[in-house]
Amino acid sequence: HPAPSQRTGHSMTEAGCPFCNLPPERVFLAEELVVGLWDAFPVSPGHALLVPRRHTTDWFSATPDERAALTLAIEQAKQIIEQDHRPDGYNIGFNVGVAAGQTIWHLHVHLIPRYAGDVTHPRGGIRQVIPGRGDYQTLGTRHLALGTRYLALGTRGAPSISRWRSFSPAVWPCSSPISRRSWTEVAESGC
Repeated sequence: HPAPSQRTGHSMTEAGCPFCNLPPERVFLAEELVVGLWDAFPVSPGHALLVPRRHTTDWFSATPDERAALTLAIEQAKQIIEQDHRPDGYNIGFNVGVAAGQTIWHLHVHLIPRYAGDVTHPRGGIRQVIPGRGDYQTLGTRHLALGTRYLALGTRGAPSISRWRSFSPAVWPCSSPISRRSWTEVAESGC
């Protein structure tokens, strides 16, 4: 876990933060609130990071102006990447918290160019952060079959509500959202 001083997001720089004292050779975009830099450990050619100048821990601690500047910088970075690379797609994202894989406690947005054939099965894209959960169509069908068993059991053995929310509407058998109903109601109604 980060030290308390690294979680506040109140100072302009933090000692030891790799994004508060950037080497100029990595910076390709410099705006008032945001800088763009090439990732030191790129997962694909052209992998860029967009970083607010102010030290702030994550997206939720950023100001509305910083979030807007980051969003604009995504398009600017895309144009710069495409001067030297020809990606077939992009993944855009950030990690918030230890459980999500955050290791640097300064907000940074990844803009990752994707190329046809760079992985065997790209379906699900960013959903692949949870191994085996990326292909939602295959998973939804498989879990629907398991879900029938769970519903028959009522509240025993029922999956978490968040798991049900992740189902595609095409495979969820009920017209009403599970989040507003108890497992008992679901089991009694069969839906």
